[in-house]
Amino acid sequence: MLTLLNVLIHSFLPKGQVANTTIEDAVTLAELIAADPHDLDGAFAAYETLRRPRTRAIQRASWMGNRGLHSPDGPEALRRDALVARFPEKFGWIHAFDALETARAGMRNSTRSAAV
Repeated sequence: MLTLLNVLIHSFLPKGQVANTTIEDAVTLAELIAADPHDLDGAFAAYETLRRPRTRAIQRASWMGNRGLHSPDGPEALRRDALVARFPEKFGWIHAFDALETARAGMRNSTRSAAV
């Protein structure tokens, strides 16, 4: 179900990002549900709050990367090659993400906000 949910929610190019974000989604949702299995509505609301900014950023980055990677040969190829050479610095943040720690930090922050 999460894979299907992920594909419906996140429209990524290249499609490889769907696999990454599906795992992040599963980890995040599992952690939120485990924190309070009786509050599924709260878990899904927190999931959306935690995941939306990141998935939007990945979606935008994937569209930019897709345009750059599918450039025609010729002068455009030089720009494409330069973009590919910068992938680690421009897109490394995608793979450096810790979904479990982000979910836990989100729960800590929402607990603090609720206590105030």
